[in-house]
Amino acid sequence: MNYTQTDKKWGELFSPPVVISDNLYFCCTITNLNLKRMKVSGLDVHKDIIFCAIYDGKSYSEVKEYDSTTNSIRQLGAHLKKEGVKQVAMESTSIYWIPVWDILEEMDFDLILVNPFLIKQMPGRKSDVKDAQWIASLLHKGLHECL
Repeated sequence: MNYTQTDKKWGELFSPPVVISDNLYFCCTITNLNLKRMKVSGLDVHKDIIFCAIYDGKSYSEVKEYDSTTNSIRQLGAHLKKEGVKQVAMESTSIYWIPVWDILEEMDFDLILVNPFLIKQMPGRKSDVKDAQWIASLLHKGLHECL
């Protein structure tokens, strides 16, 4: 299904409508409306640290920090499994995302890689600490398909 900001169901699927400029709106394809009922995670990956947030559609978890070592990434995966997360989105920051992707892929997560430039273009709050929550929110709303 394709929805634009003029469609009746837009407000039900996306809150608030995604406005990029006065005359440019994102039009997204939603393939799984069950995302509304499940927990997802957003990862903000840096050279030495990974910020992890979990979002269930109503509230965010506390943003947890993990080192970028193999053992720490495995601990991150174990934490996500314990919380019932199946889908994880992360920014494609330099090459730092690659080991995170490889380890979480081995742990059977549904992974989505998004362009950090496009995430920064989406309206909403952005800061170093809140990036993981913002990524999780975009994934939960299905907006990752626009990126």
